[in-house]
Amino acid sequence: MPIGRAESKPSVDAVLASSDFLVLNVEAAPENVGLIGKKELAVMKKGSYLINPSFGDAVDIPALADALSSGHLEGAAIDAEPSGGASAGDALAPLQGLKNVILTPSLSLHNTRESEIRIAHEVATLVAHYLQRGSTIGASNFPSIASSWPLSENTRRICNVHRNVRGVLREIDLVVGNYNVGKQVLDTKDGIGYLVVDVQTDEVATEVVSQLAVLSHSIRTRIL
Repeated sequence: MPIGRAESKPSVDAVLASSDFLVLNVEAAPENVGLIGKKELAVMKKGSYLINPSFGDAVDIPALADALSSGHLEGAAIDAEPSGGASAGDALAPLQGLKNVILTPSLSLHNTRESEIRIAHEVATLVAHYLQRGSTIGASNFPSIASSWPLSENTRRICNVHRNVRGVLREIDLVVGNYNVGKQVLDTKDGIGYLVVDVQTDEVATEVVSQLAVLSHSIRTRIL
């Protein structure tokens, strides 16, 4: 029976072929091992996304990596660790390094209701602080900057990700040096640098993003 705007489908293949986003919510049971394998991935709609926050062994990881690398799937997010391999890192190795994949550590299924609420609040707060203020505090594989202070009036915040190589800050300073810098914070990790700069301007300085984007070691820049 349809619920809301949901539509019933005659088969699993029909669901796979018509879904833009496929989210797996299955229990850790033998019948769910390999639920999404090479055959099912091939049936999925081209350009669709696969999200698995439930049972790690439900997805054939090497087959998923092939589907992502070939461009058949647009992206994937995995929050469930397969049981194969010496560690989750080994089992998820085929997905590591792919730019269209998000891998996150799975939380324990035995959390209390109170701890789940606290975790959800903490994660949502961290994401909001990143989107609104550029803060990356708590990041495990990225430079950590607690830029949680609010923006002052007539101030814009520039957030730049770059390769941490000799001379890169000199190149960036040549760009942001054209503005009155109120605050500047830098952190580096594993060859990556993250710079947060508050500049005093009453205009959206989009040209700064363009100028930083063309720098040889710049990876991504956004302005708040």
